[in-house]
Amino acid sequence: MTAESMHCRRCGKDTPPLNKAPFRNELGDRVLAEICPSCWEDWLQHQTSLINHYGLDPREPKAREFLYEQIEHVLLQGGEGKEIDTSKKGTIDLAPPPFYAGIAWRMLDFAPRERSPKFIRNCMILMIIVLLYLKIL
Repeated sequence: MTAESMHCRRCGKDTPPLNKAPFRNELGDRVLAEICPSCWEDWLQHQTSLINHYGLDPREPKAREFLYEQIEHVLLQGGEGKEIDTSKKGTIDLAPPPFYAGIAWRMLDFAPRERSPKFIRNCMILMIIVLLYLKIL
C-alpha cells in the first residue's frame, strides 16, 4: 500500500481513495478513509434503488437518516443492505401526483442562481393564482 492508496474496508483491496468525502460530516470522513471508489459506485446504485423503491426524498431528515444507517450497515460494517421486493415489479400502479404538486420547486429549478426579489414576488403571485384557481385558498 503506497501513500496514495488505501485499504478498502468492504472489498479488501488496496486502491486509490475517493477524491473527496461524500458528506460534510463524520460519516463522510469515514467513507473517504475506508471505502474505495468502486465500492462507493456500487453503493450509489443500491442507494438509487432504495430511493426509488421506498419513494425517499433525500431532502427529508428521516430519509437521510435511513440512508446514513444503510451506509453504516452495508459499507462500513459489511452487512447486507435493505432488501428490495422486486416480485411486484411493473404491477404497482402509482397514482400521478396532482399537477400542482411541486410547482414551486419546478419554478425554482429553472430560476437563476441569484433570485431577485422581483423573481420571488412573481413566483409567489403565480402560486397564489394557481391555488385560487384550484380553490385551495
